[in-house]
Amino acid sequence: CLGQPTPTTTGVFSTIFVYLIALFISQLNLRFGIIRTRTHLPFSAPLILFSLHPFFLHMSPDFVALFFILLAFFPLLESHQRSYLQKYAYQSGILLAIASIFTIYVLFFIPLWWRVAAMMSRFSIKAVLSSIFGTLLVYWIVFALYVFADNIVGFTKPFYFFALFDIQQLPTLSVPMWGFLVSSSLFVIGFIIADYRYFSRD
Repeated sequence: CLGQPTPTTTGVFSTIFVYLIALFISQLNLRFGIIRTRTHLPFSAPLILFSLHPFFLHMSPDFVALFFILLAFFPLLESHQRSYLQKYAYQSGILLAIASIFTIYVLFFIPLWWRVAAMMSRFSIKAVLSSIFGTLLVYWIVFALYVFADNIVGFTKPFYFFALFDIQQLPTLSVPMWGFLVSSSLFVIGFIIADYRYFSRD
């Protein structure tokens, strides 16, 4: 047993990740010219920000998640004015999925990534599917690891945050009621798909 990490160890790892975060923000600015003038602000601002409170001295999974989120910015900005976006969307989906392993709330960033990519270039449904495929690929590997470890509950537990209701407390409906519910839902979905071109014009 390795034992619990000491405060000194967590402080060292948090400091390393703070410097990595500052370095990657600076590289994003240098590579893509976000700030046109010469400045050290992208590197110094994160260092100052993460030095304002002792909370940031403790290593947490959020630091690792933020590291992969910053990595996902590289293919996102690289896709600017590119015609073939599937590769960049796939890479961003993988990096965001890895970040979400450490902090599950990162999954909320994936639709935001689609929106930003659509503003930067002509985003297509193929790029969306590539992003989803990259995300599912990471989670399929993680799911396989949990299956081999015989810990399915540990895999599903973080997703309880997204549940609007407890599946075990579903109302007991009769077969005709379920049939009416499913057929009504299919009818509404079919109506939306059939009139999509009119909705898109609006």
